[in-house]
Amino acid sequence: MKKYAYLAALMFTTSVSAINTEGYVTIKEVKSWDTTIDVYLSDGQDHKCSDTNYKTRFVADSVKSHHVSFLLTAFSAGKSVSLAYNCDENGYPKIAGIRMR
Repeated sequence: MKKYAYLAALMFTTSVSAINTEGYVTIKEVKSWDTTIDVYLSDGQDHKCSDTNYKTRFVADSVKSHHVSFLLTAFSAGKSVSLAYNCDENGYPKIAGIRMR
C-alpha cells in the first residue's frame, strides 16, 4: 500500500507535471527584476498558464543560480532552449527546468 501512495504522490510533484515549450528555440530577450528573471523566446510562443496579460513571458527564479547560468549561457551563445514550467497560483509560468542545445 505504501508503494501505491508513493507513486501517487510522485505523479503530482512539479517535475512530473511540468509543461514543456514546443521544440528548441533561441531566447529573444531577458529581463531581470528583484527576485525574478523574465524570459521571452524568439518564436514568441505562448505559455499555457492562465495569465493573459503576458502570454509570451516565462519567469525564472533568480535564487536558482543554475537556472540563471543556463539562461545567460544560452542567450549569450545563441543556443536553443526548451523550457519545462509550472503554472503558479497567479497563473504565471515558472521555469522548472531548462534544456539547451
